[in-house]
Amino acid sequence: MRVPFIKMHGLGNDFVILDARKNGFRPAPAQIRRIADRRHGVGCDQLILLEKPRNPQARLYMGIFNADGSVSGACGNATRCVALLEKESGAPEKFFIESDGAMLAAEVGKSISIDMGPARTGWKDIPLKAAGDLGAQIETDPLFPERTNVEFVSVKDRHTLRMRVWERGAGITQACGSGACAVLVAAVRRDLAERKATVIADGGALSVTWLENDHVLLEGPASYSFAGEISEQLLKDSA
Repeated sequence: MRVPFIKMHGLGNDFVILDARKNGFRPAPAQIRRIADRRHGVGCDQLILLEKPRNPQARLYMGIFNADGSVSGACGNATRCVALLEKESGAPEKFFIESDGAMLAAEVGKSISIDMGPARTGWKDIPLKAAGDLGAQIETDPLFPERTNVEFVSVKDRHTLRMRVWERGAGITQACGSGACAVLVAAVRRDLAERKATVIADGGALSVTWLENDHVLLEGPASYSFAGEISEQLLKDSA
């Protein structure tokens, strides 16, 4: 079976998008690793699998998988790409995208905006193994039982933050939407930034707003790269 895909990116944070609503294909972790391989496969930071929604309020369900085959709970850049793709397939201007444990409100007009939901700052929500302040831990530190992203940030001014990203399961990426949201929330809590600011990653700039109701809005571009088919041989080689 040859599996069609679309390659998209948000500020260089790139994704292979598979629509399982059409063919029911669900890749195994080894197949995800092969597809994500930049030498032998298509190449991507994350693989995105579109499925029928579990929640009837949503237009679709979005599964997110890191390049190493592990599951990711959120990806703001990928959500914008999916929102643009779905809007061009006939979705209304505003609709819900369901992801692992979340309902994300998307709005596609002149720009693409995603309501990433309320900021979660409790140690059990992150999660940590025990209560405590974060220090210089890295992705695989035992403190983080589900591993963690690491953002390195400098404050340019109260409206501009510069970040670099190490994503769990992917390594260094050009941008990270959910990471940009976390960066703004962390900066505001330390009185280093206003509640709306530009977060600049290696791939470009994102607009992030932490609303008074605690929800975080993420706004930025989404771009097509190319479309194609994943060969049966590639899928067999990785089985």
